[in-house]
Amino acid sequence: MVMASMLRDPRIHEYDILAIQEPWRNPFAVTTHHPAKRVFHLCCPAGDEAGPARICFFINKRLDHKKWQLKEHSRDICSLTIEFGDDRQERQHITIHNIYNPARRSESDSTVLTDVRTILHNNLSNEQILLGDFNLHHPMWGGANVRHTDPESADLLAIMEDFNLSNKLPPGTITYQAGAAHTTIDLCLATLGVVDRVIRSQVDRDLDHDSDHLPISTVIDMRIQQLDATPRRDWKRLDEKTYHKTLKRALPPLRRPATKTALDAYVQEVVGAIQGAIDKAIPYARSSDHARQGWSEECSAVLAEAKRLKRVHSQRHTDESWEAYRAARNHKARTIKKALRSAHREQVEQAAKSPEALWRLVKWAKTRGNQAPMITPAIRHPETQQEATDPKAKADVFREAFFPAPPEADLDDIRDAQYDKQIDMPQITEKEIKDAIRAASPLKAPGPDGIANKALQARTAQLAAHLTRIFNQSLHLGYCPAHFRESATVVLRKPGKDDYTAPKSYMPIALMNTIGKIMDAVIARRLSYLAETYHVLPPTHMGGRKMRSTEHALHAVTHKIYETWSQNTSHVASLLLLDVSGAFDNVSHIRLLHDLRKRQVDEKTVKWIASFLSSRHTSIAIDGFRSTAYQINTGIPQGVVSEQHVTRWRICLLGRCATLEHKVCLPIEAGTIFMYISP
Repeated sequence: MVMASMLRDPRIHEYDILAIQEPWRNPFAVTTHHPAKRVFHLCCPAGDEAGPARICFFINKRLDHKKWQLKEHSRDICSLTIEFGDDRQERQHITIHNIYNPARRSESDSTVLTDVRTILHNNLSNEQILLGDFNLHHPMWGGANVRHTDPESADLLAIMEDFNLSNKLPPGTITYQAGAAHTTIDLCLATLGVVDRVIRSQVDRDLDHDSDHLPISTVIDMRIQQLDATPRRDWKRLDEKTYHKTLKRALPPLRRPATKTALDAYVQEVVGAIQGAIDKAIPYARSSDHARQGWSEECSAVLAEAKRLKRVHSQRHTDESWEAYRAARNHKARTIKKALRSAHREQVEQAAKSPEALWRLVKWAKTRGNQAPMITPAIRHPETQQEATDPKAKADVFREAFFPAPPEADLDDIRDAQYDKQIDMPQITEKEIKDAIRAASPLKAPGPDGIANKALQARTAQLAAHLTRIFNQSLHLGYCPAHFRESATVVLRKPGKDDYTAPKSYMPIALMNTIGKIMDAVIARRLSYLAETYHVLPPTHMGGRKMRSTEHALHAVTHKIYETWSQNTSHVASLLLLDVSGAFDNVSHIRLLHDLRKRQVDEKTVKWIASFLSSRHTSIAIDGFRSTAYQINTGIPQGVVSEQHVTRWRICLLGRCATLEHKVCLPIEAGTIFMYISP
C-alpha cells in the first residue's frame, strides 16, 4: 500500500524524478503499480529469469523527452542520463544510477558492486549520482553507533574513493526503520561536480507513506528544459449553440471546384471553418494534480494516523507505542486496499452499462500483463547497428524501416492487360456521407488537423452538403485532395517481442485527417458492395467482410477436412499457413491498380486511389516528439479502411486457388492466409 498512497500524494508531483527500490511486485504485469500515469513516465527494467525488476524510475512528464535517456543494465541497476543547461550556460550531462544491492547472507550470494564499478567507469565523461538501497553497514555513513561492519562495504568505499563520490547525507542519518532496527543502508553519493549544485539532501518524513525505508529528498540546482504541455480539447464540454453559430458564419459558399487547385482551396476553407468553430466552442481540458482515483478522505485520515504513531514509536521505543503503530499500520493497509478495490469494482460496473466501455475493459484485462512503457528504449539501426537515443534520431530510423523502397515488381504479365467493362458507380450522396459520419467513433484520435469525428457529428447536416460536393468533385477529377493525404504516424509496440531495440518490433499506425477518413469510409463501403453484389471475391474469403469471422474460416477448414476423409479414408489432410511479410509496406501500386480494374472497379475510383497513394506526407510521433513531415510514395498506410480492403483483394488474388482441384484458399486478414490443401 506504500506506492498506492505515495503516488497519489499531490506533493510527489512537485518532484522531477523518483528513484524507487523494491517497488511493489505486480502479479499480472512485468511493471509495478502506476496510478500517476498523467504525471509520470514509469521507466522499469524488463527483469530476467531471476524475477522482475527491483528498481525503477518515475520521470515527470514536464521534462523534455529529448533531454533524458534511460539505460537498463539489469533488474537491479538502471541509469538515467540528463542533459541540463540553457542558453546562458554550457550544456552538460549528469547520470543518475539507481541500484538495489541485495543483502548477502552467504559468500555465494550475488552483489551488484562489480557491475556498478564498470557502469561508473563507462560514464566518466558525465557527472554522476549513485543512489539506492545498498544493504551495507559502515561507520562512514552509518555513524559511530554502527556495531557490525559488512565486509562488502570495503568494496563500496573503494568505489567512492576511485570515482570521487561523496555521501550527501550526514553520517548516522537513519534511512531504514523497522521495529527496533534503526540503521543507514540507503545512500545518495555524488561526484565532485554535483556536490556544489546540491541545495539539500535529507530524509523527508513528510513524504513518508509508512515504508520501512524513509524517503530521501535531494534538490539539485540544474536547469532542465521543460516540455511545453500539449493542450487537449475537452470534447465533452462542447457548446453546441456556439459551435453551430460560429461554423455557420465561417463556412464558405457551396461550390463545385473545376480544378485540383480550386478543390484543395475549398477543402482548406472548410477545414479552417471547422477549426475556428472548435476554438470558439470547445475549451481545453483542465488537469488537476489533486485528482486521485479511488482515494478517499478516510484513506487520508488513516494514513496520517499511521504516520503519527510511527513518529511516536521512533521517539519512545516502547512495546505500547509499537503495538499502537502496528495496529494503525494494518488498519491503514486494509482501508486503502478496500477503497481501491471499491473504485475498481465501480469502474467495472460502469463499463458494463455500455458495450464500448465493456470492450475497453476486456482489452485492458488482456493486455495488463504486457503493458508497453510510454518511452521507447534506444533504437538500433538495422544496418549500421548504431543506437538512436533522442526522439529525432529514433524517428529517422523508424522512417527508413516503415517506408522502405519496395522491391521492383515483375509486371510483364500485365503490360498489355485487357479489362472488361467496368461497373459504373453513381455519385456520392449526402446519405452515404451522413451514414459514414454517424458510424465513426466520436473521440478517436484525430489526424494532424486536430478535428475529431465528434466535430463532424455535431453538425452533420450542415457539413454534409459541402462534403458531398468535395467528394464528388474529387472523384470526377480523379484527384485526392492534399489535405486527405496528410497523416501522423504513431509508433506502437508489437506485443510479445524479444528485442525492443529493433525497429521491426514496432508497427506504424497512420492517423489520417478525419474528413479524408469519411471519404475513405464511403469508398470502402462501395468496394464492399461491389465485392458482394458482383462476386468479386471467392466465397471462402473471410477477411474484411460483413457477417464473416475467424470462426467461419475455422468451420470451413474443418468441413473440408471431414469432407476429404469421407471421400477416401486413405487421404491425409494438410493445412498450409502463410504470413505475407510486409503486406502493407511492399504493395506494388501498379499491380494493385491493375487488380482493381480487373475486378471491374470504375475508373474514377481507381484514379482516386492512385492519387491517394502518391505524394503522401506523414510525420512520425514518438515519445511526445513529432518529426517534420516526410513525403512517401511507397506502400499504403495502415489504418486506412479502403486501402485495407484493396490489399485484402490483392492477398486474395495472390492465394487464389479455388479453381484448382481439391484445393481451397481461406484468406483471413491482410497479411494472413489459411490455405487448406488435400491430395
